Amino acid sequence: MIFILRGSGKFNKDLGIRDHDGIPLSILTFPKKVIVATVSGRDYYKIVTMLKSFGLNFISMLPEEASLSDAKVIITTESEAPIIKKESVIVYSEISTYPIVFKARILKNMIGKFHDDILIIGVDPGHRIGIYILYLHDELERTVQSSTRDAIKLITILLKEIHAKEKIVRIGDGHTSMAHCIASEIKTRFRNNVRVEIVDEFGTSRKSSSNRRGIRDESSAKSIAMKKGYTL
Repeated sequence: MIFILRGSGKFNKDLGIRDHDGIPLSILTFPKKVIVATVSGRDYYKIVTMLKSFGLNFISMLPEEASLSDAKVIITTESEAPIIKKESVIVYSEISTYPIVFKARILKNMIGKFHDDILIIGVDPGHRIGIYILYLHDELERTVQSSTRDAIKLITILLKEIHAKEKIVRIGDGHTSMAHCIASEIKTRFRNNVRVEIVDEFGTSRKSSSNRRGIRDESSAKSIAMKKGYTL
């Protein structure tokens, strides 16, 4: 269930949130709450649309109200960020146009520094290239790319813009030439900053009765991401 409060109820300064129908919405109600704090209608719509696509709960507040909150994630605009002045602030305009990067930043703020800081990207080469992204031990995204060029572009952006102490790209060996092409590009661009592994695909292919395009590729990419390979 997604709770959306659009400025309704009286603001409770002690809790840093609004009372709804006379009942304080405490921190326990939203243990990992996300706050959208902007008066810009256009930016609000963009932010909220993206959050809904992630399936994330969120609360709407004015920037002044959000500044009193202890929320782990507060999303606002560049011009309104100085009003809030918190480490938990995510400035919408600074985020990549790729929703996956935006989602990674939110997840990082939610989980905090205590979790293992690792990014793993599983790649299943083929006619359709399945890609599975695991970040902070949580599934970030699974997708399918239609060309080697598009796959390399996406992987490059993820490696550049998602901050992690350890970054691993695991590529299945089912399509040898494509696998080594992708691996070579990643090694050339990131050198020792990213560990690139070639994974034996035996046992990673998923049988599926579904005719939906890409389902099997995504599942195989996930299995590849979870299996250690040999380092190039």
